[in-house]
Amino acid sequence: MAEGSSIRKMWSSNAFMNTLGIKIKSVGDGEAILEMPIDFMIHTNHWLGVHG
Repeated sequence: MAEGSSIRKMWSSNAFMNTLGIKIKSVGDGEAILEMPIDFMIHTNHWLGVHG
């Protein structure tokens, strides 16, 4: 779990993740699960679709 805490610490000050509201849900052996709420003002394009 030490790996997970160092990753969380490193990414907690990441401006891109903070702007988009991305949260780390879990960090495991070679994988991570992230969560991002969809915000209409931040995540949509001219056609009101979510950027991928």
